[in-house]
This record gives sequence, structure tokens and C-alpha cells, in this order.
Amino acid sequence: MNDNKSNPIISVDEKRFDSDNHSEDYQAYENLVKKTIDYESLEVTHHDDMRQVDEIVNLIVETVMCKNDKILIASNWYPASLVKKNF
Repeated sequence: MNDNKSNPIISVDEKRFDSDNHSEDYQAYENLVKKTIDYESLEVTHHDDMRQVDEIVNLIVETVMCKNDKILIASNWYPASLVKKNF
């Protein structure tokens, strides 16, 4: 029996970010991501799914802002540059 458990999504850890301009940078990246995915159209076409869309937006922003060299995804470590490139 394997007792190992993993959480594929890691919530925000403030230590990963430069806290000086965190909120301003976060807002700027959030706006950029929303513009890139045409967030306003998603609000119309997928109104009932906006909670999930917002979670995805937050995950993308947190990932892009991460200062670590590696990022843990589904129990696997990946180079941060590779993960960010895919976003």
C-alpha cells in the first residue's frame, strides 16, 4: 500500500515572490493574462464556469511570478523557465 499523497496544485506561498511590488505586479500580470485569453468573451460564453476560469488565471499568474528555479507539478519538478514558456 502506498501512503504517498500529492497535491498537484500548490497554493500561493508568499516566500516565492518579491513582496515589494507583489500586488502591483500581480495585477499587471492578471490583466495581461485576462487580455490574452479574452476573458470578457469567456464571461459571456462560459458564465457558469467563471470560478474555474478565475482559478486558472490565478494559477497562471502565480506561476509566471514564481521566483523559484523549479516548479512542482503533479509530484514532478520542472525547470521554471520551461513551465513559464508554456504559459
